[in-house]
Amino acid sequence: MITGHWRESGRGLRQLFRKFTLPTVSMVPPKRPWCQPWRQMVYGPPEAAAFLPALRSYIVRHLKGQRCTDNMPAPGRIAKSGEQFNSLAAKLDATESRWTRISAEEAKPTGDDGTYQQDLTGRSERSQAVTEALKWLTHGNRVRNGEVLRWTLKERSSPEWLGRYDDAAKLVHELKEDDEASPEALFVMKSDALNFLAALAPPGQSRDKALEEYREFLVEYYPSIENVNLRFTMFRHMLYTARFSEDPTNRGWILDGLARSSNPMIALYSNIETSVGPPPGETHPSLLRQAPKGEGGPRLRSSHRWIEL
Repeated sequence: MITGHWRESGRGLRQLFRKFTLPTVSMVPPKRPWCQPWRQMVYGPPEAAAFLPALRSYIVRHLKGQRCTDNMPAPGRIAKSGEQFNSLAAKLDATESRWTRISAEEAKPTGDDGTYQQDLTGRSERSQAVTEALKWLTHGNRVRNGEVLRWTLKERSSPEWLGRYDDAAKLVHELKEDDEASPEALFVMKSDALNFLAALAPPGQSRDKALEEYREFLVEYYPSIENVNLRFTMFRHMLYTARFSEDPTNRGWILDGLARSSNPMIALYSNIETSVGPPPGETHPSLLRQAPKGEGGPRLRSSHRWIEL
């Protein structure tokens, strides 16, 4: 089903490819149940036979496309996604009798597409008010030993904090395209803000409402955002919020909510994350990190000019 979907929709996924790499490699079925720890998994060629040819074709097709200047592979090397496929194929077929490795020539980009021009968000008065409100909800501008002191769950359940949360949620809900320079800028600002609200709120109605609004906002704005890489990146921020949550209950709550999205990509990757888990050996990304244990709520860093929250 999945490979069939990729065959039909592959043309629309070109810019999105780099974001899809790890999950696609992770989806090759192991012999043992998916719930087993990665270090115990033993891959079985029979189960992979139907999947690897489609995955190889998909990777090669995208590696040969235009690439950003700062993402061009070194001479004689191939992109990380190609290396990951070759490593996976070697585990399943050490003699290379069934699946040919991806060569540097085969994966050579057709051209240099230039450097991405950064477009800062959060410039309007309303957006800056949202940023300040989220900062307070995260740590209340409290500092100890040079580090911000984040609110604990108990503190985030107090009447004062919940009142501030309601005010911030209203500001986020009222963000409009006129508050940013472009629809893309609003998409970044509002999706990340809703992510923060869902991550910071204590369990209950407010948290459920924030996740629901986040899910509905992504579905509503997806068609108007031409940059498919941006679409997936903003969704991935929430996926990482779940992935690196120290509380399994919170992780399950986020993924369950996302899996019920009417957007097939959001639902698909949420279900993959639930069934397969994160790629082996993955660590916290630099843009989205958890707080050290005992230091309060989620430690997140947005993609756009917000201080480390």
